[in-house]
Amino acid sequence: MVVILGLVAIAFAQTNSTIETTSLETYYEGSYSGRKQFILPARISKFFPKVLLVRNNRKLLSAFEEKKLVSLLKTIKFFSSSQYSVTTIHDRSEFPCVEFDGSRYIFAGESFDIDTDTEVFNLLLGKADLKIESEKEAAELAYLYFSVTRGYFENRGKLILSGVEDVPLSYRQAKEAEAKRLLEIVSAPKTKLVGKSYVVELFTWEMALGEVRKWEFKIHSDAQVEVQSETIGRL
Repeated sequence: MVVILGLVAIAFAQTNSTIETTSLETYYEGSYSGRKQFILPARISKFFPKVLLVRNNRKLLSAFEEKKLVSLLKTIKFFSSSQYSVTTIHDRSEFPCVEFDGSRYIFAGESFDIDTDTEVFNLLLGKADLKIESEKEAAELAYLYFSVTRGYFENRGKLILSGVEDVPLSYRQAKEAEAKRLLEIVSAPKTKLVGKSYVVELFTWEMALGEVRKWEFKIHSDAQVEVQSETIGRL
């Protein structure tokens, strides 16, 4: 499914705000279907005078087991988004995008605007009215963050690691000393209760960037998240 969106009005955009909420004219298969709300990082809004959305029909449910997360995931529609332009069709930036409860959310994704992506993600979760009540739910909420904001579980070149051994052998062999150093650092995802919040620590590798990153999620009972990340190596 291809969706073409044309910008008609800004609902609100605060001065120096990191997020814009925009009213969009929406066309499905060339047929007008009304205005939709569209939320995205302010710094990438310049890419979207018009937006081309391509529906991603891959099933992601196999990565999730907790009932709350599975139910939420079933209500989210996944897209990739890019500027609609005939002249730039082969040379355009693409960004992860989802639709939930009548609103669309675009994420900066691989540009690593983590703070803003987390802010947009929290807006989505605020509408979901989700409560996190176990370590397993907290861990899967972190996985949902990667799926929604960065396209994990759709792309085999993006991995949540259980160890350095998960990185394809050819990449480890190309940088044996680095792989050996990371062997003592990278471990499987861990979740623990700290006070009234859950802390999830995990490591990722993305083939396109060649980066191994450490992530820490602080997940509150109302499903609002705080995210910190740093690059710890390259493979």
